[in-house]
This record gives sequence, C-alpha cells and structure tokens, in this order.
Amino acid sequence: MTRSEYQQVTVRNNYLYLLKQKLPIHLSNIIYLEAQINYTNIHLISGKLVIIAKTLKSLETILTPHQFHRIHRGFLVNTNHIQNYSTALGELRLTNNHVLSTSRRRKISFEGRLDGNI
Repeated sequence: MTRSEYQQVTVRNNYLYLLKQKLPIHLSNIIYLEAQINYTNIHLISGKLVIIAKTLKSLETILTPHQFHRIHRGFLVNTNHIQNYSTALGELRLTNNHVLSTSRRRKISFEGRLDGNI
C-alpha cells in the first residue's frame, strides 16, 4: 500500500471513510472540521475529536457536495448542525453550542447558501 493510499479519505453512502484509522464516520455525526496546519480536527456530536493527517482544503473538495460549507480559513461546518446565525455579527451557533465566526470574505457566499437551504 502506497503512502497516498494509506492517507486516503473518501465519502460513500453518507459515510466519511478514513482508511488510516479504518473508521467510518456518518456525515450527520460531524458538526464541524477545524484546520490545524496539515491536520484536521473533526468535531463529532458525541463530543469526540478525530484528528486526521489531511488538510482542510482537501476535505473541503470531498465534503462540499454533502451540506458542508467553508465559513473561514480554519473552519468547515455541517450546515445541518447550525442552530442560528447572526448576520450582524457574522457568527453562527452550532448544535454543540460552539460559536464560530465567518470571515468577511466568505460571509456573503455562506449567507447565500443558507438562503438557498431555507
């Protein structure tokens, strides 16, 4: 098995497959993803944190078609876990009560995507 195959991440049948950990994660269990240089922290509903050796940008291309949106350089959120969003502050509250801010650059596209989902 080559190194690139060892680090592979795929989405099938609404599961995120992390081949290195052999751990399938249902997409509905992911609240948000957080960038940590060349690693990504995956925050789950259960409160657990899964760390993988992939950049947030590489995961963004895989997860964007599945209700995930990049709101900041460091965050990719599951739009199904947004409790409320303040347009004045550019902040959103997630189902785990974490509050994340949108970047000025990504705020307009994020609000447009929210309007399309409502």
